[in-house]
Amino acid sequence: MIKFIYVVIALMITSYAQAAVQTDTHTYIVSTTENKVLVIDRKTGTKKVIAVGEHPESMIIHGDFGYLVNYRSNTVSIIDLQTHKVNNTIPVGENPSHMVIHGDFGYVVNKYSDNISVLDLKTNTVTQTIPVGKFPQSMVIHKNLGYVVNQKSYNISVLDLKTNTVTQTIPVGKFPQSMVIHKNLGYVVNQKSYNISVLDLKTNTVTQTIP
Repeated sequence: MIKFIYVVIALMITSYAQAAVQTDTHTYIVSTTENKVLVIDRKTGTKKVIAVGEHPESMIIHGDFGYLVNYRSNTVSIIDLQTHKVNNTIPVGENPSHMVIHGDFGYVVNKYSDNISVLDLKTNTVTQTIPVGKFPQSMVIHKNLGYVVNQKSYNISVLDLKTNTVTQTIPVGKFPQSMVIHKNLGYVVNQKSYNISVLDLKTNTVTQTIP
C-alpha cells in the first residue's frame, strides 16, 4: 500500500508540479498553471487542494507554516500546515519568484521591482524593502550574508543579513541564472556567457571562470 502511494505521488509530481516540498507526514505539490497546492497525506493517501495566488512559483516551510510565492499576484500566501488553509496573504514586490529564510526573517526576491521584500516571520509582515540589481532571479545564504543573483545587471548583490543592507556588488558573467555554495566557494551559472563564475566567499571576489 505504501509503495502504491509513493508511485501515485511520483506521477502527480511529474504531471502537476512546478515544485514540491515535504514535511514528516505530508507532501505539498505546487501547480503553477492551476494556482493551487495539492496536499497529500503520505500515510493515508488522502488528498486536499488549496487555492492560492496566481502563478505560484515556489514554496518554503518554516515552523508550522508554508510560504508560497505567487509570481503574478505579487503576494506570498501563508498556509497553516495544521489546518491546510491559507490564513494570510502578504503583498510584496513585482513578480516575486523565490524566497529564502534566515532566522526569523524571509527574503522574497522580486524580479520586476528589482528588490528584496523582508518578511518578519513572527508577525508575517513586510518590514523592509532592499534595492538590489536589475531583474534579481534567486538568492542563497552563506553564514550571515545573502547573495542575490541579478540577471540583467550581470552581478551579485551581497546582503549583510544583520543590517539588511547591500555591502558589495560582484560582477559575474552574462545573464547569471543561479548560484550554489560548496564550503567557502560560490558557483554562479551564467546563461548567456556559457560559463561559471567561481566566488571566494571569504573575500567575495571572483577567482576563476569555468567555460
